[in-house]
Amino acid sequence: LGPDSAPNDISISPDLGGLFLAAISQGGLPGEGQVAYYVSGPGGTTGSATGTGDSLVGSLTGFDGPAGLDMIGIVSNALFAVAESGATANRVRTLGIGAGGINPQIISTFDEVGANPVACAHPASMSHSVCLDFQFAGTCTTSPSCYYSGSEQQITATDIRSGQRLYVCARGASQVTVVNVNTGNRDLYSPVSIPGVRFLASGSTQ
Repeated sequence: LGPDSAPNDISISPDLGGLFLAAISQGGLPGEGQVAYYVSGPGGTTGSATGTGDSLVGSLTGFDGPAGLDMIGIVSNALFAVAESGATANRVRTLGIGAGGINPQIISTFDEVGANPVACAHPASMSHSVCLDFQFAGTCTTSPSCYYSGSEQQITATDIRSGQRLYVCARGASQVTVVNVNTGNRDLYSPVSIPGVRFLASGSTQ
């Protein structure tokens, strides 16, 4: 990335046929921030891979304070979402792949996300069956299954609609803004107000 790159965040795709793609946000002066794409070597190898991949393959400048990234390729027509929280920008942009190589390309821009958006994330697009038991009980035998909070749950179906909710942490507005990852439309209950942290002078005060 270089000695003055100032990386802020990284988001990595799932396996894409033996490779994985990562996006890296890098800060800078207004309009000089950038997002770079990295492609792994064959089989997802890094560091010493030979042949194609295992390198930065393209970047896009013009961002103002690019911060948090989220890989949204499973639920969206784009690949990544990046929150911009600079002096001149308060927005989320979705990114895909441009022509002429694996280069970042802006797909959509969502401006109505609140002040100082620093991070974004979407829920996993999955639902669970009635197979729910204590962790390592062995009753959920059909793959794939997962362990969560001491329980074993078997994944049976995907729910793309729930995964299309993009939760944007707008720190300057003390809220989480929920938008559709494809359209930018706000969710019915958005924004979610997050009260500020109150510091106590001593253990006896309230």
